[in-house]
Amino acid sequence: MASSSCLKIFYTFLLLTILLEGACATTCDLSSLRITQTITTRQVAGKPEYEVNVSNWCACAQSNVRLRCAGFKTVEKIDPAVLKQDNEFCLLLSGKPLKQNADVQFRYASDTPYNFTVASSKIQCN
Repeated sequence: MASSSCLKIFYTFLLLTILLEGACATTCDLSSLRITQTITTRQVAGKPEYEVNVSNWCACAQSNVRLRCAGFKTVEKIDPAVLKQDNEFCLLLSGKPLKQNADVQFRYASDTPYNFTVASSKIQCN
């Protein structure tokens, strides 16, 4: 009897875990990509340097992450494999997936900080 009750509790817990995991995956959207920015102590060509961190808080990977970056200018070279500017959008990681709970960083130097926002992404749940 006791083992039967334990099994029922175990299966109930397992089912809830699976349902909650699925619910988390379906709630991913652009707000799951969080952008933070801090000023560093460095200067490049006399301009302050900023570090941008893009975090994926989604339970799934997100690929083809595009940031709005119209008018963005920097005197510091950014690796195009990390951030590639194309007119008004910037593509992260050459379109490759930013895994769940992962971050990507890049630095730039400019007179003032640029307000990056997420424009689009493709959610990739398995």
